[in-house]
Amino acid sequence: MSSQSRSRGDRRKQETRDRLALFFHDVITATIEVGPLSRDLVAHVVHARPDPERAEQALLITSLIQNFVRRCIAGDDVTRRYAPEALAALVQGALGALFHDWAEQGSFDPERRAADLAGLVADALEIRADEKP
Repeated sequence: MSSQSRSRGDRRKQETRDRLALFFHDVITATIEVGPLSRDLVAHVVHARPDPERAEQALLITSLIQNFVRRCIAGDDVTRRYAPEALAALVQGALGALFHDWAEQGSFDPERRAADLAGLVADALEIRADEKP
């Protein structure tokens, strides 16, 4: 592999990580700014079984995450081994776990956990060396 190819691949990998880190960070930051009630609302909306009275918000969150993943795919930022909906489900599941843990644990650092989960999701989504972009 040429150094130019490696450089381009490293750049793609970095972009994926940066986008996910920013996405998770922005969700946490916005929730912190709005306050504790917002945290509970987001936890219910992002969770796998949202409140039926909040179905519209759940669809909006799912749609936003699917669009985010599709933009990454369009930019050759993520794997094509799995359907975009499956990749979006992984991102949404990680966000759901983040908000669930945040709601349940008293001394919890949501920004640190967001960064950890974003890195974990990036590991799963990034293009592997044996894939063609």
